[in-house]
Amino acid sequence: MSHEFRTPLNSIIGFGEVLQDGLYGPLTSKQAEYVRRGLRCSRHLLQLINDILDLSKVESGKMSLEISPVTVNETIDDVILLQKEAAAKHGIGLSAEPEQRRASRSKPTSGNSNRFSST
Repeated sequence: MSHEFRTPLNSIIGFGEVLQDGLYGPLTSKQAEYVRRGLRCSRHLLQLINDILDLSKVESGKMSLEISPVTVNETIDDVILLQKEAAAKHGIGLSAEPEQRRASRSKPTSGNSNRFSST
């Protein structure tokens, strides 16, 4: 059932991104604001759907976490790499301060790297 929710919503998000990127011409400032709002709400709804689906998997015992060593610094680098461009579009800079990186140099911790980086 999950694809029944996610596929149309991903299409809406994709069409919104096409509009936002101006692939079919520039938008007025009011149109751009509505597209931004629509994308933000759509992404939030997609996250809620994913959370509900994950919760139902956990409750039914069908979700298992793959526990493995997780290095915090590597995960921080991955998240920054994946989110830096999106943040820059909104005038937000992403970086990891050297003091924070030194503090997290300890031994790898155990966890699910996909879940760890998605939070």
